Amino acid sequence: MIKIFHLNKSFPAKGVVFDELGLRIHQGQFVALSGDSGSGKSCLLRIIAGFLPPDSGQILVAGKNILGLDEWGRVALRREVSLVPQEVSLLADRSVEENIAFALRVRDAGRGKVKSLCARWLDTFGLAEFKTALPADLARGEQVKLMLARALAVQPKLLLVDEPTANLDAASSRSVMNIICEAHGKGLTTVVGTKDTSLQINVAARVIVLKDGKAVERY
Repeated sequence: MIKIFHLNKSFPAKGVVFDELGLRIHQGQFVALSGDSGSGKSCLLRIIAGFLPPDSGQILVAGKNILGLDEWGRVALRREVSLVPQEVSLLADRSVEENIAFALRVRDAGRGKVKSLCARWLDTFGLAEFKTALPADLARGEQVKLMLARALAVQPKLLLVDEPTANLDAASSRSVMNIICEAHGKGLTTVVGTKDTSLQINVAARVIVLKDGKAVERY
């Protein structure tokens, strides 16, 4: 599903983040990306999703070299790869229901289906009672659920999630992880950037540690 060769990335303020990094993730795997703050977890997820260009290297996602994609190719990539960032990334002036509807329209769902599909996703993620609320009115746990609902509504082949349980209480963390695990259980390749050791030990099939610009397999 993901093949990365000789990936290099640096920033003026941070210096070298990746130094000839290589990595392979197979279809259907659940992989946790671990590492200290600043090790590049968020950076790598954004590069794989096509939002951040590397300095050099090659990245294949589902057999496609994402660095050689034109504008239409990048649009198509967004339908196959969904990224849920750590920061809140929602349409602030749209309701919860309209945020999900936007994702469904990106997937080219017919107008007649959007309403019924929105209702299904709202029920699935326990957000039905908030459907007319704005994202800012939601608790952090509900915001993460909404971002996951929007990401999964496009039916991606690859789900990338950055620190999904950060700043959540125990109950919200369990709820969010149950959603991610259920999606993975249906065959979705899942990569989660996290410092949550319980997630690494109890959920992920593989743990890859980012250190000194490289990817090191923990298990």
